Amino acid sequence: MSPEYQRTLGLYRFALTNYRDLQKDVSRGSGDYLTTFAFLLCGGDSRAGTLAVEESVRSGQSLASASTAHAFVRAFDRMRAGSPDLLSYRLDCSERTGPPPL
Repeated sequence: MSPEYQRTLGLYRFALTNYRDLQKDVSRGSGDYLTTFAFLLCGGDSRAGTLAVEESVRSGQSLASASTAHAFVRAFDRMRAGSPDLLSYRLDCSERTGPPPL
């Protein structure tokens, strides 16, 4: 498996396992789960991680209302697709139109 594929699997695993805690953090406006997920998602880029947290909070309703872990991941990925600065950090690599993350 390629490193990118392994990274993507780890991110999916984190999101699917912790989606209820992620939803709580989105509803609160921040939190350890959301900050950690954003940091991991953005490959340690703190600026992009901060932006991911801010975009998540702005998209709070769609993320907080996701009824399943898979629906949450899809909503989170759509949220990133709507931000040019986060487009390259999407989980669904087939839908990326920007450069891949470093």
